[in-house]
Amino acid sequence: MRRKIQKLTVYPFSRQFFLLYLIVVVLVTAVAFGALLGLLASYLKSSSSESASKLLNQLVSASEYIKEETDNLSAMVATNSDTLAFLSSTQEDKLTNYSLYLELNHYKANHPYVVDIAVVKTEPTVSVQAAGTNASLEAGLELLGACSSGENGIFRRSVIFYDQTRSYEVVSFVYQLPSYGSAIIVDVDVSRFSFTVEHGGESQTVAVVDSQGGWVQHPEELPLSSLGQEELMELIESYGKGEDFFPCSGQGGQLLYFSRSDALGWWFIDSQSYPQFLQTYGTLGAALLGILLLVLGVYAALSLLFGRQMRKPLIRLVERLDPPGGAAARGKRNEFQYLERFLAQMEHDRYLSDRHMDALCLSSVLAGREVPAYLRNQSLGEKYTAPYYGVLLIKLWPDYAIPPEERSQEYSLLRYTIGNLGEEIFSADCRCCAADLREDCVAFVLLQQEEQLPGLRSAFQQLKEITHKHFRLSLSASLGPVVDRFGLLHEACEKALHCLDLEGLMKKGAFLDTEHITAPTYQEKNRNLVDLIERYTQENYSNPDLSLKGISQKFHLSPAYLGKVFKTVKGVPYHSYLTTVRLERSKQALLDTNKKVVEIAAMVGFSNATYFTTVFKSTYGMTPSAYRGNVKPQDSDQEQ
Repeated sequence: MRRKIQKLTVYPFSRQFFLLYLIVVVLVTAVAFGALLGLLASYLKSSSSESASKLLNQLVSASEYIKEETDNLSAMVATNSDTLAFLSSTQEDKLTNYSLYLELNHYKANHPYVVDIAVVKTEPTVSVQAAGTNASLEAGLELLGACSSGENGIFRRSVIFYDQTRSYEVVSFVYQLPSYGSAIIVDVDVSRFSFTVEHGGESQTVAVVDSQGGWVQHPEELPLSSLGQEELMELIESYGKGEDFFPCSGQGGQLLYFSRSDALGWWFIDSQSYPQFLQTYGTLGAALLGILLLVLGVYAALSLLFGRQMRKPLIRLVERLDPPGGAAARGKRNEFQYLERFLAQMEHDRYLSDRHMDALCLSSVLAGREVPAYLRNQSLGEKYTAPYYGVLLIKLWPDYAIPPEERSQEYSLLRYTIGNLGEEIFSADCRCCAADLREDCVAFVLLQQEEQLPGLRSAFQQLKEITHKHFRLSLSASLGPVVDRFGLLHEACEKALHCLDLEGLMKKGAFLDTEHITAPTYQEKNRNLVDLIERYTQENYSNPDLSLKGISQKFHLSPAYLGKVFKTVKGVPYHSYLTTVRLERSKQALLDTNKKVVEIAAMVGFSNATYFTTVFKSTYGMTPSAYRGNVKPQDSDQEQ
């Protein structure tokens, strides 16, 4: 067995797996043991409380039966003819008293638990009782005084009859007869309310407390015996809270159970010592611990078997993942950590792959291109779901020269950097995903919960400051209109891209929101663009290579877009405007200089003098030489 365990724990991975599994088993066993002990303690307390409740209810029923018997006995005495004659007489009649005495003795003989029966009359003050006439008149009158007006009462007292020397401990039931100003007192031997129970092989007496807190039965072993009436009633009120049965903890390591008799108004108190409870608890707990230790042993055996079955395939997996020469260093490396790093690397690679696929799909969607076939399984519409969508385009302006052979790689790194930084910064306002749109532009698809994002401009300012400080890179941004469908992102991107191209004519670092561009502002921007083209043409018309394509490269705009804007504003194509400028300059040169036509053609940007002459004649109806000859004499005549 020892060799098997050593073989199992040769590899660090196996050792960690075995120890981890064993620790988990021990912890689970400990938690289960604690929980079961708690349940056991709760069950024992509940069972003890339930058994005490049943026992005390039996004692309460027995006591209430005696109370019911005394009620019946007092009723029979009260309706007896001799009793009525005694109560009705206004003067003491010994014959009547003797007759009543005989009846009371008869009742007493039929009820063995009764010590004495007395009928007490206050006017005149006479008491007839089975123990003898006027044997305890003063005691009877005291009981009547202790009862509330017209109400019955139950009292424990000691009585001594006139012909005897020993005292009796009795419970006196006082039944008042208000109409006669009299009462019937039934004395019951207090031992009838003494109940003995057994706990753990030991006998003990159940304590009984009356409604005023006086002790009916007060065993010395009970920890509450020293309490006074007021203290005892406060204890019952604080723990009982109106309940007829409740447990509480007593002094001396005992559990006390209180049960109330509604008929008597008494409390019956049973006590059980904690050592007995703990002994039972310990016995059952030891048995439970033995069972759990057995289960732990089974778990340990299963862990050994399970680890043995897993060791070989896991070690083979580690060896397959090992680099060349890694087996020699296996004893110094933790295979478990190696597998963790390998799985983490796989997870990272999958994350990058998914992100790259999403970026490619978004680039195709934004550019309006068809999504490639190998990406069609990507459901971007479901993955990027939001109430509103926005497109933010950021153009990159490096503040340093980039060699042509490094331009592609450098811009790729810059786009990757801006994409990561932008996703982190813009995520404070909404979810976003970066995608490459063109070489010098990064697109951010904004998944908005609200139609407006007031913090977007400040977030762009933060991104611009970071890139300028750390990467020597300037940025400008164009925010497209907000749309409510994923399929409309291409239109929003087109508008943002159009404004971003216009932004190239302005200063770097601007943030343009296309939704706040009105028609006059758009026309004004086109007018400014055309003014720049006109100014550039006026300054460079002499260049024979001047064309719309060259101007578009100068302003980083497409030739088609420039041609469309120019024709919209000026009403003529750009090549017609350039020809007109050159012809106007040639006319001025023909009149102001004596240069040859060939020289003037080259001076205004025509590389072919014949073509210049043809165009000039087609426009003005005469050749350049004829124009010079006709216009100059007219000017001379006007001067004369």
